[in-house]
Formats: sequence, C-alpha cells, structure tokens
Amino acid sequence: MKQAKTKTKTKAKRQPQRQTNVPAKAPVPDDPVFAAIEAHRTAKASVDAIYKEGKAWKGLKPYQMGHPPMADAKGREIATMMALLNTMPRTWRGLACVLEYLGRQPDPRWDDFPDMLSIAHRYGNADLAAVSVGYIARLAAAVFGMIASKAENHDS
Repeated sequence: MKQAKTKTKTKAKRQPQRQTNVPAKAPVPDDPVFAAIEAHRTAKASVDAIYKEGKAWKGLKPYQMGHPPMADAKGREIATMMALLNTMPRTWRGLACVLEYLGRQPDPRWDDFPDMLSIAHRYGNADLAAVSVGYIARLAAAVFGMIASKAENHDS
C-alpha cells in the first residue's frame, strides 16, 4: 500500500515534458532538415545518457573536464548542432519543425536557457556561437526563397 503512494508522489514531482510535433523519422525525404534534427536529437540523448549513468572515468565524473566519454559525446552534439544550424529547410513542414525543435526549452532544470538556440552559446564553441547568431537571418532568407518559389510556380 505504501509503495502505491510513493509512486504517486514521485510522479507528481516530475516536470511534465512538453509534447513536440517534430517527427522522430524524416517523413519528407527531400528536406534535409529532418535528418539534421534527428541527428542532433540522437547526439543530445547520448550526452543525457552519460550524465544519467554517472560512471566515473579514471576518477572523473561526467560533469568534470577531462571525462573522455562526455567530451566525445558533447563534441558530437556540437557537431550535429552546427550541421543543423547550417541546414535550411526546403519545405513548409521542415520550417515549422525546425522552429519548433529549436524553440523548445532543452531541459526544464535549466530555466536560464529558454530555447535550444540559446544553449549554443553556452558550449563555449566560438564557431557554433557565430553560426547560431546568424541562423534567424538565414532562416528568414530561406522562407523568402520558399515564398518566391511558390509564387513562381503559381504564375507558371
């Protein structure tokens, strides 16, 4: 009887995760942004798994500098975020999904990071920070390109 109450209390303490409509697999093969989102999601999950596992490596915890498995995982996460920020959507669905993915809060424990794009500055990687700063402008250019393409196709 006590176990049932404990489980209920544990569930009540957890922060509810916001549901996202970003697809797990790329439904539109001609839009590379879906593969870029999935690659980053996978890399981020790898970092999260190492933190949760908490295994020390030669006395170093995952959150300490010099922990090679974490350094490798973070390197992959930075590389996939860089690839994502350099991939412009080619479809309206891709545009909506990348905006939703980058606009969500990465972790409810990090209330100082409102979205995925903001966290790019925390990594301390100058290249990633530079790419993230110009991302919105490049995304706007991609949207205008899609609008122009739609207008040209409509006029034909």
